[in-house]
Amino acid sequence: MLKTKSQTRTVTVHGWEGHGASIAEAKADAVAKIERAIQGEWMPVTVRYRGMVGICWREPWGWSYTIDRPGSDHGPTSAYFSSGYDTDRASAVRSMLWHVAQNGFVPGEDPTAPDIIADDHGRREYETWARWQNAFKAHRDAHPDATADECRAFANQSH
Repeated sequence: MLKTKSQTRTVTVHGWEGHGASIAEAKADAVAKIERAIQGEWMPVTVRYRGMVGICWREPWGWSYTIDRPGSDHGPTSAYFSSGYDTDRASAVRSMLWHVAQNGFVPGEDPTAPDIIADDHGRREYETWARWQNAFKAHRDAHPDATADECRAFANQSH
């Protein structure tokens, strides 16, 4: 009996690569990827919070977001984040809102989660994070010569 080596064929359809045992199967794979990429929700989401603007939008490979600080004198005026291939809208929006809330936090202020974080789990996570930030700042303020590692150790134990 003669053995033949199995070959995978690859084709590109409008920039999308498909694979299959035959050219027809590879083309069908590429077309299926294109169809999956354009299905679903495409409406972008925007949020304004403490002078920042967060914008979350969908690209064919997943959701992305950016956070802009128009006219900011502190740090970069914008940052871009990709939430990854096949990420759903809700996960990407949650990530953007969390990131905007973190960027808007001022150490020393009330650690209560802002209203832009709506889910209970997210609010608990934010408040834990904010209490840690406040503990770090309190230790740094009380001990100006403390190292960052000492402040982290204090924050880890105290919140």
